[in-house]
Amino acid sequence: MRGKVVITLGVCALLAGTLGVASGEGAKGAACTPGVIAYGGTKALVFCGPTKAAVLAAGKTIRYSNGRCERRQQYLRVDVGTKMLGKTTQPKPEYFGLSIGRTPGFADPPATKDGAYSGAVIAVAHDGVDLVPEGRGKVVLRANRTKGTFSIKVAGKFVTGSFTC
Repeated sequence: MRGKVVITLGVCALLAGTLGVASGEGAKGAACTPGVIAYGGTKALVFCGPTKAAVLAAGKTIRYSNGRCERRQQYLRVDVGTKMLGKTTQPKPEYFGLSIGRTPGFADPPATKDGAYSGAVIAVAHDGVDLVPEGRGKVVLRANRTKGTFSIKVAGKFVTGSFTC
């Protein structure tokens, strides 16, 4: 029985970390409630916490807030806003996502320290559409992997930006 309790607690901790609540990056007041929600005929994942991002595309700066950073030994994952988990019938909500390193299920090289990396998975949704459909770009990590800048080429133009955990 004890083994089952440990496994159950581990799964709960993993889910809480995914939603940004286990690491102290939980919702600030009632303005943001992390978790899975119904949205436009499918489900979406709402992220909350202090993480912010800024994206520069076509001369316009787009700011994102209410997100979380998941820093693990071999990877960094940044999620800000609301990520769609399926196809929707509604305009997409605001979302910025970036992951770099050996995330679970992928064999990418680890991102264990500050520095420049290629192969970052970047996705940006703004004004109801995918501004940056999930693709691969470059990232520079700083401040013990709590800050960074990124760039990705989309339709022949560069989209750049920054994030802070």
